[in-house]
Amino acid sequence: MSRRLVVVDDQALLYLLLWGSNHWLQGTPIPTHRVPERIADLLLSQTTIGWDNLFLGRWSKHWTTLQLQYLQPNHIEVKNKNHGLSLSSNIIRLMWDHYYKEWTTRNKARHGKDADDKAQRRLEKAHRSIRDLYDLKPKCSL
Repeated sequence: MSRRLVVVDDQALLYLLLWGSNHWLQGTPIPTHRVPERIADLLLSQTTIGWDNLFLGRWSKHWTTLQLQYLQPNHIEVKNKNHGLSLSSNIIRLMWDHYYKEWTTRNKARHGKDADDKAQRRLEKAHRSIRDLYDLKPKCSL
């Protein structure tokens, strides 16, 4: 996994990205009256697509359009790391890299990190299954 530099020059976009994601993660509605008019279409579009879909790589095209619209009038050089399409791609890649790291960490914790550890986890699981079967014995009639 490579480290990618993600540059969001437009603070309103960065704020909406963090704010919208946080509201979705917390299960609270996004108060639309607090959004600047120039990004209202983006909010509506991403809300229609679904903020959960943002985490799956489904971003509104408004993200890239607004980033580019911010760069040009502010005389910020458009580079690979900051232009709209690259920006959303890099953020998606960064999130997926993080998900993969969390997934592998969880799997190592649950299933073991090496052959001995994995064997020990399988043995513990077998013991739990046997105990569960013995616990069921009084409930079964022959």
